[in-house]
Amino acid sequence: AETRSRSEYGKRTAYKISYELSAAGVVIVSGMALGIDSVAACAALDAGGTTVAVLGCGVDMAYPSQHKRLMDHIVANGAVVSEFPPGTRPDGRNFPIRNRIISGLSQGTVVVEADEHSGALITARTAILQGRDIFAVPGNVGEVNSSGTNALLRDGASMVLSARDILDAYAFLYRDNINWVGLTRAEQRSEPDDDALRRYEIQTRTVSARDP
Repeated sequence: AETRSRSEYGKRTAYKISYELSAAGVVIVSGMALGIDSVAACAALDAGGTTVAVLGCGVDMAYPSQHKRLMDHIVANGAVVSEFPPGTRPDGRNFPIRNRIISGLSQGTVVVEADEHSGALITARTAILQGRDIFAVPGNVGEVNSSGTNALLRDGASMVLSARDILDAYAFLYRDNINWVGLTRAEQRSEPDDDALRRYEIQTRTVSARDP
């Protein structure tokens, strides 16, 4: 889950968590949106993992258009899916609808950075209704991009400081599927790679967490 106006903190955290989860064998599901979604997908690809993008339009078009190259790589290393028929335009009303598929495909939803109006909170609400787990990364009190995540934590979401926090929650269920060796190796090299972001033509500009 994501916020479009990601901060440097959000970019670094999303990349690191996604890279390490992917190295441990986790499939990353996102909406391929601007912001943290695209960073998480890039990190999964960079780690040699599998990632899935759920679109709010037909699969015959890339949205946002800047992510055409990213979409091609996701197709080759995972899947791009949509419940909307080919030719469906990316109307704003489609995205809250598709968010229930993002959460439904996932065992857990991780919210890295979100203000109180973020689509990530819609995904979190659908995840709760579907009986899925909710994880959130804490942020500074008073910063706009942390208001949604901190509210989730206040209301009972599991706090995430690293990929291990998420994997530990599933260690009993998936003890034979988690690649702990891959995780340990990834932890040594999972810092954000702007060259990788540029390789997939993902915007590297970040904004202040206090910006609206």
